Parts: sequence; C-alpha cells; structure tokens
Amino acid sequence: MYTKRMLRGFGGMIVLMKIQVKNNILNLAELQEKLNRVVFDYVDTTQNWEKAQENLQDLQSQMVVYFEQHISRNEGALPSGNSYWVLFLDLASRLVYFNSLVKQNLVSDLDEATRNEIANAYEMAANIFPYKQSEENDEFLGEIEKSLRQITNSTRSVDKSSYPLSQCIENFHDYIKTLS
Repeated sequence: MYTKRMLRGFGGMIVLMKIQVKNNILNLAELQEKLNRVVFDYVDTTQNWEKAQENLQDLQSQMVVYFEQHISRNEGALPSGNSYWVLFLDLASRLVYFNSLVKQNLVSDLDEATRNEIANAYEMAANIFPYKQSEENDEFLGEIEKSLRQITNSTRSVDKSSYPLSQCIENFHDYIKTLS
C-alpha cells in the first residue's frame, strides 16, 4: 500500500526505495536493510553526500508518512509502546542522525541558523532513541555526541538519559511536525 504522498517525498522528490507496508505494518527489517546499505555505500565508503541525502530523505519520508497514517487510523492517538515501536524509533533516530550528518557535509558554508538546525536535529535523534542506557547503543550515541559537539564547537552535548518509550514517540511526533 503506497499513497501518493509516499510516492512523492518531501520537496516533491520521487521515492527511490519503496518500503513494503503489509496489513498496515511498515516492514522494519526491509527499512533497516536499506538504511544500512545507504549508509555503507554513500556515507561510510564513498562519501557521496548527494546520493546519501536523496536516499535517506526518501526513507525518512516514508517513515513519516507511515507514522502519520498510523495516527490518522487511530483517530489521532499516538501509538502505544511495544517492541515494534522500539524498533521503529531506533530506525527513525538513525535516519534523523544520518540525514543531519549528510546535511552538515553537504553545506559548504554553515551559517549560524543552519548550524543550529543541524544541532537541534542531532539532539532530536538522541531524544527519540529508545533505551539509551544499553551498552550496544553506546557507539551510536557517541557518534551523535561527536557530531553535535563538532557542529556546536563543543557548546552542546547529548542528553544520555533514557526516556520512557511513550516520550520517545511524542518526541518523534514533535519532530515530524517541524518537517512540514
């Protein structure tokens, strides 16, 4: 099931990588695979920032549309916390982070407003990330921290306290409101 908005991402961009939605459930394993491929191919290996941005924005757009549709189907209620939403938010956090990292590397002359926008996105990536206290998440949070300190000249740092899953969901909901 793909809506017209899913086929055209933010800014009218044509969707390049459609993620399957079956029985109103976004295929998170497929999304994870595509995210990993984009990060490996265009961020880690070739540093092809334009291609990375194109693909990451596409994936994020599909997540946002799915989330908005889920809320709409549930008469405006945010999702209740369960393992699906933990995985969803983990991926959403990574998409917000990598989109911000790509933007930071694409813009040659970062003015104060752009620096602040990217820094806010890094902070949001940390604030929607569930279960920060887990050892396996330390590396990712360290990368967010490093990027945030770099863009702010070490004036801001990541809040490493874990929020309840319901708060992470609300934080993501607040974040997507800023995208429109």
